[in-house]
Amino acid sequence: MAKINFGGVVEEVVTREEFPLDKAREVLKNETVAIIGYGVQGPGQALNLRDNGINVIIGQRKDSKTWDKAIADGWVPGKALYFSHGFGITYKEQTGIIPPADIDVILVAPKGSGTSLRRLFLAGKGLNSSFAIHQDATGKGRDRAIALGIGVGSGYLFETDFRKEVYSDLTGERGTLMGAIAGIFEAQYNTLRRNGHSPSEAFNETVEELTQSLMPLVAENGMDWMYANCSTTAQRGALDWKGRFRDATQPVFDELYESVASGKEAERTIKLNSQPDYRVKLEAELKTLHDSEIWQAGQARIGASKAVREPIICALTRANQGDIDCAAEALKFAKRPRIHTGATVVNIPDTNGYCLPEQYGEKIRFLKENVKNIDKAIISVHCHNDLGLATANSIAGIQNGARQVECTINGIGERAGNTALEEIVMILKTHHSLNFTHKVNSKHLYELSGMVSRMMRMPVQPNKAIVVKNAFAHSSERLGYTIERIDLDQVYERFLTLADGKKEIKDDDILFLMGHETQNNYKNGLAIKALKVVCGDQAIPEATVTLNYKGKDTEATAKGNGPVDATIKAIEQIMGKSFNIKEFNIHAIHSGSDDVSKVDMRVVDDGKSYKGYGFSTDIVRASAMPI
Repeated sequence: MAKINFGGVVEEVVTREEFPLDKAREVLKNETVAIIGYGVQGPGQALNLRDNGINVIIGQRKDSKTWDKAIADGWVPGKALYFSHGFGITYKEQTGIIPPADIDVILVAPKGSGTSLRRLFLAGKGLNSSFAIHQDATGKGRDRAIALGIGVGSGYLFETDFRKEVYSDLTGERGTLMGAIAGIFEAQYNTLRRNGHSPSEAFNETVEELTQSLMPLVAENGMDWMYANCSTTAQRGALDWKGRFRDATQPVFDELYESVASGKEAERTIKLNSQPDYRVKLEAELKTLHDSEIWQAGQARIGASKAVREPIICALTRANQGDIDCAAEALKFAKRPRIHTGATVVNIPDTNGYCLPEQYGEKIRFLKENVKNIDKAIISVHCHNDLGLATANSIAGIQNGARQVECTINGIGERAGNTALEEIVMILKTHHSLNFTHKVNSKHLYELSGMVSRMMRMPVQPNKAIVVKNAFAHSSERLGYTIERIDLDQVYERFLTLADGKKEIKDDDILFLMGHETQNNYKNGLAIKALKVVCGDQAIPEATVTLNYKGKDTEATAKGNGPVDATIKAIEQIMGKSFNIKEFNIHAIHSGSDDVSKVDMRVVDDGKSYKGYGFSTDIVRASAMPI
């Protein structure tokens, strides 16, 4: 038998080299293997045995839920007792399973789901399994167990006993394999969400990076290999916190193992799984899991990953000059003779946001001039904003040969954020001397920014470039003007002069700056003459509004789901139109219960977006004034 050193303990294992499939067929040539049950493990093992030339039959109750499943897989209705789990024998007092003394009682337990076992078999791979002999009445029990293990598609087999198999299996399933990892996922995800992180970001940092990036490294060459291939910040943090998590969870695992060994877990499993409505209750529990925000976020990311198929991206992260030189050399000698890994996009990130624009631009130029076949790929830049240089660095990258910018709406992202899409778009649009174009419709930037801000519950800073409500470049387009209609330099000079004299630039001021400062462009004689609101716990909110509209005082009363809603409905009655309110924000100017409230509102009417503001110590009145 082969010997493998498992963390300092040498164990004997059975591999396909010393016990090939032909030998397994020879051992079982006169045997008929009966697989009892066809739920999760049954199909994988039975189909693999059948496809490997072993005589197999299925033990199924007719008209059971899995009967039709077995028929669909090609089984037709039609003496060793073979187990895939030590449960029935180990907990015989509770299961009542006591096999006759004159038969072999053997076990092969693949370490994974039946679905994985079948998939790996079809891919020409194997799933490792344990095997055990409870009774060897014929003297051939060991060979029969190993032959079955090879037949079901095991990569290698290690020996155990029925008790240890079930104890380790139940502990693992309830622990790190399923129960503990699901609980830890939820705990970290909830913490990130409570602290303002988006569902996408929280899911990525909790689940996706683990399953798609880190666990494959562990499977490839161990935990230390995974650590060695992560950033220094990840290494240090993980090593510092590993002990804390171990100490916090150790009592839980000790309690879990005791519950397994005492039979409490078996008792609960048998009791619940034997109930007639078990499947219905299970489906309800699984639906709750499926519908939770964390896994809905996961489903959305899976859909997005399926939609983006074409680019193959090669990326450097936290790279210094030596890394850049090494990458340039590595790309020359990779397996495929293009930008040689077959990449269509080469991503050059500044993930710490440290570089100055001229430094970052030089890195892009270096790759452009020194990497063979770089012209066959798009150079992409990915800049973080820790020093406020993400946009400047991205523009420097473009000027030196990059043709793709990885960016986000409002510059959202980890730490200080990423390059803001709207800033790149407007810089390239207004600075024609750069001679770069894009296909982004900048008129929708403001609306898109607001949508992202609302959905992620991340307010945009008041002085954020481009997309805040008073930013000059965007407001002119939001009001329906384009740069081509005016002399930008002249308007910009007028804007600076006006901004020096006013704290806040509003839509009317933009109209003035655009050269359309006639009275027809200003507000059309709307004024609130009187406002009365009735509301309370037992009352339906009602508002009576007297409005001077088109030179005439008109009164209307309306009910709503709150005093503000009732007031707006009353105004809608007077004006004879409904408002499509896209944004509604209330802010305190200073502090205190007697503070002045500022309300800003954006409505869309006839395809155009309008912004209004209201100020009052009365929140309801302030909410009515923007209209």
